[in-house]
Amino acid sequence: MTELVTTIEGKEIIITTPDKPLWPEAGITKLDYIKYLLTVSPHMLPYAAVCSRPYAYGLAVTLKVCWANE
Repeated sequence: MTELVTTIEGKEIIITTPDKPLWPEAGITKLDYIKYLLTVSPHMLPYAAVCSRPYAYGLAVTLKVCWANE
């Protein structure tokens, strides 16, 4: 099993199977998706709660943003 150990905001994170294809049709791996989330989360989290889950029907909708009720 391949593992990648990295530190994010002072916490050690172990990412198992970073090369696992999440969306093979688009060539996106688990590590690619984690990097994307780390890039966009500082801009999204102040405004919304983010719910992320894999969608069985492809890449068309991969990130669902659930706007918090204010």
